This record gives sequence, C-alpha cells and structure tokens, in this order.
Amino acid sequence: MTILAKDARQSELLDRLVLDFYTTEIVGRVKKLWLDVKSNRVKGLTCASGTFNREKHSFPWDKVVTVGNDSILVKTEDREDLDPESFDNVVGLKVWTDAGNKAGRLADYCIDITTGNITAYLFNSNGWRGIAGGTYVLDPEGVVTVGKKRIIVAENTIQNAQQYEEGITQKILHAKQFVREDIAKSRSDFGAAVRNTQKAAERLQTKAHHATEVAKEKLSDAAKQLQHKTKQVSSLERDLAESEAESKSELNVERITDERSQSPNTNSELDREETSSI
Repeated sequence: MTILAKDARQSELLDRLVLDFYTTEIVGRVKKLWLDVKSNRVKGLTCASGTFNREKHSFPWDKVVTVGNDSILVKTEDREDLDPESFDNVVGLKVWTDAGNKAGRLADYCIDITTGNITAYLFNSNGWRGIAGGTYVLDPEGVVTVGKKRIIVAENTIQNAQQYEEGITQKILHAKQFVREDIAKSRSDFGAAVRNTQKAAERLQTKAHHATEVAKEKLSDAAKQLQHKTKQVSSLERDLAESEAESKSELNVERITDERSQSPNTNSELDREETSSI
C-alpha cells in the first residue's frame, strides 16, 4: 500500500503546537491521539499546557480545522468531552498473526489528516520468516483483534507487508557497502591521479629535454658564430699589422732617398769655401 503525502505519522503530531482558530491563542501541545481500532480512525486529541502540563484539553477530530507543519488549528467552542477509556492505545503492542506467529511490535501509525482515518499501521519486524529488520507497513484491514498487550493480524498481511524504513542492520550493511564503494572510488581516483601525474612528469621531462637540446643547438651556433667572428678579427688585425709594416718600410725608403739626394750639394759648398780661403 502507498503512504500519501497528506498522511502524517502519529509520532510527528505529538508535541505539535495547538492554536485556537478563533482567538489565535495557544491552547497547548499535543500529548496524545485517541484511536478507535474498530473503525480505524482517530477520534480526537489531548493537548497540555501550563506548569508541568497540568492543564489538559481534549478535542474531537471534527474540531480540528487543519493540521499544518508547525501547528494544529482547532475550534474550541462547543466541543464534546472525550472519554479516554473508550479508545485504544496501540503503539507498543506486540504484533502476532492469526497463525500464532510473533511478527514484531507496533511502532506507529499514519493518519489521513483531512479525515482522521488510519491509512497504515507501522510495525518493527523481528526478522520473522526471513523478513529483514526494519519498519513495515501493516494494512488496517488486516487487523483481527486488539488487546491491551497484543494485536493480532492476518498472516498474509504480514507476509505481504511492504518495507517503510530500513532497519539498523540494513542501514549498517548499506553503510558498509557505501564505505567499500567510496574506498574503491577513492583508490581509483588516486590511481588516476598518480597516472596523470606520471604522464605530466613525462611530458614535462620531454619538454625539458627538448628545451635542453634547443639550448644546446643555439649555444653551439653562438659558439660557431663567435669563433668565426674571432677569426675575422684576427685576420683584420694581421692585415692591419702588415699594412702598418709596409707603410713604415715605404717611409724609411723615402727618408734614405731624400738623404742621398741632399749629400752632393753639401760637398760643393765645402769646395767653394776651401778655394776662397786660398
């Protein structure tokens, strides 16, 4: 069976704020719901207020205007008094089947908040006949009898019960499975990260090697160019030295030639001086 969105669990309504629909004053907080198992319907509620919740007020369900997420609005006028002794308290009762098998314990029930009808009882399984631990839905039509300590339901109702919530064992198993999957994923992610790091290092190494080779080639080219320029400078220096040497040699030759050309004139002057003195 399906639990509808408009359904509320009895446990969710407990301790919910109750407001007077007309005066908007606080009436109290819900302390108990009154259930008639024979009709599978909530007949009313009791709220408490004041010091130590000493002031109690009970309202038939037909006085409930609406059930909200934060409060329950009720009409406080012309309300009828409820007799708690005439209603059933089923939460906590042991669940047995009409075949004499213990199925679990009644834990809660769901209410159609618009009508007060019980849409499902919820019981905790004790692992009977292979039913895994957890909370299961019990069809109200499957209830046979209700006592002060036990509730008897049809055997096939239990066998066909649908799970409402996982039990602690299943939650632990699912948690373990989640942890295992998370560890496996973490290992996979770590392995992928290591591989990516290795690939990045290899790429970086390749780039570094390429950059080193390029640098070596450029350095070799620069060395060759420097050597070539050095040779050019040396050649120029030799040419310059040879040119200077040739220039000096030509100057010496000219100087000697000049000296020789001036020597005969000097001798003639000396002869004339000697003749004159005679």
